[in-house]
Amino acid sequence: MAQAQQVYKCAGKDGASSSQSHPCEGSASKTWDASERYVWPADQARIDRQRNGDIMAWQQRSRRTQPPIDAGPAGPAESRQRRARCDGARRERDAYFERRGLRRTHDELRRWDDHVQDRCK
Repeated sequence: MAQAQQVYKCAGKDGASSSQSHPCEGSASKTWDASERYVWPADQARIDRQRNGDIMAWQQRSRRTQPPIDAGPAGPAESRQRRARCDGARRERDAYFERRGLRRTHDELRRWDDHVQDRCK
């Protein structure tokens, strides 16, 4: 079981507010419980499976709704090369996220999406 912990909102002499884990010198303007909530491993596994399923479904919908790449004045060979680069970048991104599971950061998501967009130009 996690140890109970309190968080205190304190006002400094200059009037600035701060949050801290130890009691304020004066009186705290607000106090709340910040103890960790225990999640049973079976429940966490179920939550992880659902999140992964939601992510995979979103990725599938995202791929289906993307407009086709217009080859423009370039010839069909260049269009095939562009599509191959784009598909390869998507596969790289998907494999990376599969390995990372739910431990991905916003920066990673952004960096990989930028990479895919760059390769699909």
